Amino acid sequence: MVLVSWKNAFASHLLARGEMYFKKGLVSTVERKGDRYEANVYGTSTYDTSVVVSDELLTDAKCSCPSFKFGNLCKHLAALLFELEDAKVIPIYVDMNLKVDIFVEKDKTSTNYARYKLRKENPFQKIQKRNAITNLHTFEMTLESIHDSFIDYDEDYIDDEASEFYAEEVLEETTRSVYVLLEENQIRKAYELVMIALKRLSYSDASDAFGYLEQTKQAYCELLYQVIHKASIKEKKELLMLIDEFWKDNICTLDDVYVIALLEEAFDELLIRERLHVLENFLMSYVDENRGYRKNEVAVLWFLALEKLLTKIGHTYEIDRIYEQYSKTLEIKVYRFWQLLEQRKDEQLISYLEQEVENFDFIANIVQYANQIKACYKRLKRENDYYVFVQKILFDLNVGDYTMYRDYRSQVSLFWWEHQGYNMVKKLKFMERPRVYIQEGMYDLLLDYARGLPNQEMDYYVDILKEIYPQELLEYYEQEFIRLSTPRTNEYGIPPIIHTLRMLQRIDGGKQKAKKLIQIYAMKYPNRKRLNQEMQVFENQYL
Repeated sequence: MVLVSWKNAFASHLLARGEMYFKKGLVSTVERKGDRYEANVYGTSTYDTSVVVSDELLTDAKCSCPSFKFGNLCKHLAALLFELEDAKVIPIYVDMNLKVDIFVEKDKTSTNYARYKLRKENPFQKIQKRNAITNLHTFEMTLESIHDSFIDYDEDYIDDEASEFYAEEVLEETTRSVYVLLEENQIRKAYELVMIALKRLSYSDASDAFGYLEQTKQAYCELLYQVIHKASIKEKKELLMLIDEFWKDNICTLDDVYVIALLEEAFDELLIRERLHVLENFLMSYVDENRGYRKNEVAVLWFLALEKLLTKIGHTYEIDRIYEQYSKTLEIKVYRFWQLLEQRKDEQLISYLEQEVENFDFIANIVQYANQIKACYKRLKRENDYYVFVQKILFDLNVGDYTMYRDYRSQVSLFWWEHQGYNMVKKLKFMERPRVYIQEGMYDLLLDYARGLPNQEMDYYVDILKEIYPQELLEYYEQEFIRLSTPRTNEYGIPPIIHTLRMLQRIDGGKQKAKKLIQIYAMKYPNRKRLNQEMQVFENQYL
């Protein structure tokens, strides 16, 4: 039995949608019946969901949605499990051996500041060493030929099933050639050959539907380690300069974690000063240049590598300079906070928080640590200061999260909340605020929130609101029908128009309203025969 978190059983897009449903308060009150937990999850319809958790192990799950009936896990079950996790019912695990087919590997996140540890295994033991290609031009042509042999010429690309085999064949060809070149002590040529293969991997139209790409990148990283490790000091210095130039040009797809691992481990104890220079060059390139939306996250990885090497050689005084120089970088600020949190330097942490409390982006990034921050204040016997801090970020900065709100709500007096609670809740801006509106019974705020949602997201809240605001919902969907069906603005097609009629018939008085709209539309736009025909079919079936 291999126990892992229940989240490993769900594809990433289902987890994201399920978490959104949970945060929007679309999970009803959970009922427990022995080991079974049941709840309704509101969506385009109301779905019955249930899970069985026995001795912390998820053993059964059910949902009434169409996706689950076809044998798939669904976002509704993920929403229920998020609800149970938030309520701290019990830790929930699944047995990986029983559900191998639905497991997906999770991405590393910058929050964990994950690092890659080089395996340093010999990649040449299992390869056939004959027929190796050592001429760079011939090698490049061979890779082109391998690529063409996997092409689906009807579609002009490598399909999902073939893409993994394509990458394996290129890697095998590369490994065989690198082995021969290293045997002949042609270090520079071996390095250039790996670069050709990496560029081919980067430029290839092969997809990564089955997640093999990460293992392939690791294999190339191990190959580069063998090349650098065998080089002389002079050759190592030359390779270090090549790496600096090559990666800064952003030509290849080998992730920063692998480049950092090579810089940290492939050069042994040599070229310390030169490696420090390269590490800081990379750090500066991410901080100062436009390197994509994750540039600040990746900057932290380079910062950590620089910090590690400076500590290793005893130049800790340089670390303060680096902190000061890059202190305005958001992710490095967050890392500094995380570091103080991990080391339990409570007084320094609180001082740091109070110093940055007006920094919206910083606060928005650290609210996920609300429980740890609270524990920090509690250890210093400053709980009241924590609630002042929470009030500031919830109601002044309009960030924070549901956990912080729940903590704040639990410590204020009932009398105060009766007089001030509505105005305070009205100020909330975090994603989970619909949950608060539902729990506090502030359905007018929920209605206003739902009206401002894009496309069909109002639908999620119809079953919650239809008993209290039927007239408002009827007016909303009537206006949606008019907006979507007016000829000059009808860019959405027929399905969304039929959908508004379907939503109307779920609300008291909605069937009559839908019938009337269909009749009026047919009289006003008789030439729109296809839409009128579709609406007539809907009326005959449902109204």
